[in-house]
Amino acid sequence: MPNVTSDEPATRQEPETSRAAVVANPTKIDDIGAFRESLCSAMAEHGWSDPLWLETTADDPGEGQARAAVQAGVDLIVGTGGDGTITACAAGVAGTGVPLAIIPAGTGNVLARNLGLPMDLGEALEVALTGADQQIDVGLANGKLFVAMAGIGLDAD
Repeated sequence: MPNVTSDEPATRQEPETSRAAVVANPTKIDDIGAFRESLCSAMAEHGWSDPLWLETTADDPGEGQARAAVQAGVDLIVGTGGDGTITACAAGVAGTGVPLAIIPAGTGNVLARNLGLPMDLGEALEVALTGADQQIDVGLANGKLFVAMAGIGLDAD
């Protein structure tokens, strides 16, 4: 089960300098450079070191990047994108104990909405860096992990 960061009072106890990895879908953010700068600045203000920055690709929407971040020993993975990106990141962190924070930047953001996370990027980042971890259940269908819903038939196509 992946951990996701919720909008609860700050309870995360981190070492003096923690390192996060950002798995970002560049197609979902208008100005990726400005977003990266803003995110790095906010992390520094909260005592985090510069994050490992990993962008999704058409061939890998986030699972491989999340796995690589876990292997690099990060304390938190910040998934930035839509439901596809977040689901792929969840598949990469499931069962590892590394929390996955969600910065919703997609169209529907179903999981983020279901968890009551803010839709504003700045507010979501604040929750990611100061919120409490919350475990969620995941499902598995035909070897694919899902976190919000699964479809069959025409929906799956």
